[in-house]
Amino acid sequence: MKKQEIVAQFIRLCLEKNKKRPLVIGINGPQVNSLSSYFPSLLYFSMDDLYIPYSQQQTQTHPLLKQRGLPGTIDWKLGVQVISDLIDGKATRIPKYEKSLHSGKGDRLPIDQWPVAQKPQIILLEGWCLGFQAVDSPPPELALVNDHLKEFNQLYSYLDYFVQLKTRDIEIVYEWRWEQEEMMINEKGSGMDKSQVKDFVDRFMPCYRLYYGKDFMEGKRLVLVVDKNRDVVEYKQEL
Repeated sequence: MKKQEIVAQFIRLCLEKNKKRPLVIGINGPQVNSLSSYFPSLLYFSMDDLYIPYSQQQTQTHPLLKQRGLPGTIDWKLGVQVISDLIDGKATRIPKYEKSLHSGKGDRLPIDQWPVAQKPQIILLEGWCLGFQAVDSPPPELALVNDHLKEFNQLYSYLDYFVQLKTRDIEIVYEWRWEQEEMMINEKGSGMDKSQVKDFVDRFMPCYRLYYGKDFMEGKRLVLVVDKNRDVVEYKQEL
């Protein structure tokens, strides 16, 4: 069974068990953003679109926060506001971040370019670090990131269910990230080169090694294990 079909089946079960509308489902890992054919009233919302604007990126002093990506560069409060407004049935502008701007460093688009959504049946919130949880004794270089990650609990409180995608070799992230950049360059005409992508991912790897793959929302989740081609090799659901 294909990854999208497994996730769609899980969402159907979630809808049967929880009549709350809209249903908020978090997903961590390689993107599964092609589910609209299964659920026409699904809103796909990426935490990438919550990155702080480029002007704010330039004011960061911690070396891990000088570029977008890690907790501390993600406006989780904006995410809470968007989800809260959608749950209340309000017409809501959905933030958009354009990664190709500033030679691949990215920037948030003006608010008048954000699309408007209202009354989705399902909100699918995706993020590479969604589900990461702060630890008690982080290494010194990640202390500030860990403090910012604690704030994510307020965003997590809105999640009804969770989809977790795992890989047995976290180093494959380098290859996956370069594939994404190549696609963006082909589409937008601008982006980072391969060495810049490596430097970019290097900043993420300490977080991946500390937080990635740990259990989150046990009893209300789907766990998928994928190979380097992002194909599912095993999965389990807990409901």
